[in-house]
Amino acid sequence: MDIHDFIMRQANVLDLGEGFTLGRESCRNMDFMTITHNGETLFSWWHNPKKKISKNQPKHTGGKPSYVKLMIEGLKRHSEISNDAIALIVKISANVQWTTNLIINKRSKKPLNGEDISKVVGMSKSKTYDVMKELIQSGLLEKNKEGYRLSAELIQKGGGKIENRKAEGI
Repeated sequence: MDIHDFIMRQANVLDLGEGFTLGRESCRNMDFMTITHNGETLFSWWHNPKKKISKNQPKHTGGKPSYVKLMIEGLKRHSEISNDAIALIVKISANVQWTTNLIINKRSKKPLNGEDISKVVGMSKSKTYDVMKELIQSGLLEKNKEGYRLSAELIQKGGGKIENRKAEGI
């Protein structure tokens, strides 16, 4: 018996070597999996072989502190942006939606408008709109029907490479 037979469900026991075995017992469309060493069960769990694997990326950090990646190369390519623009990006980063980079209210998940953004970053409305205009002109911020979206070239929250995001239109 080999791993192929175990995966194809032609065998219910797989010898892992050195006295370790992986076992499977089917019951009510579920599998009771065990790892044993010399006949002693070390670990066991239930597994549903019919459960579909989600293609959606997680929208949380699994209990770890949240994080945002600031792309240094993106900053170097846009060296013309002001310190106020960089400050706005850093301050608003906590309100960036996971994987889409849409600027949202953390609680309601609704997109923020310019006035809301000015409250979050602690700038006056006129200063905020000037900085946002600068970011839009440099291509680092876009406004569409969904709301304001930061460029993945500069900041990333969650998974996904820039190439994948561009292919998806994000």
